[in-house]
Amino acid sequence: MIAAIQTLFIQPNLDQLYHSDYNFTWVIISILLAILSSYATLSASSQIPRSKNTQSKLVWILISSLILGFGTWAMHFIGMLSLRLPCQVTYSLWVTITAMIPAVLASGAAFGIV
Repeated sequence: MIAAIQTLFIQPNLDQLYHSDYNFTWVIISILLAILSSYATLSASSQIPRSKNTQSKLVWILISSLILGFGTWAMHFIGMLSLRLPCQVTYSLWVTITAMIPAVLASGAAFGIV
């Protein structure tokens, strides 16, 4: 146990670390996308209390959760793309698409509760 704790304080060899930086154009695009999707979500969600029946409320909740979920996921993914590493980075199409599902479900749960 003590040996494991001592290894936490060892400095890594700097030659073995990746040097990374950010493409600030993509960072700005990611921030603007987050602002735009938040504004669109607030605009769509403001229609929920104005709806007369349950079906139209559910439709506006679905629209709002899709906008917020896709916007959150896209902001995160574009932010990941802005990181430049000195190695090749690949993304699986199915894993990338599947990663959208939790964002949309969490947004739907949030709007369902609110």
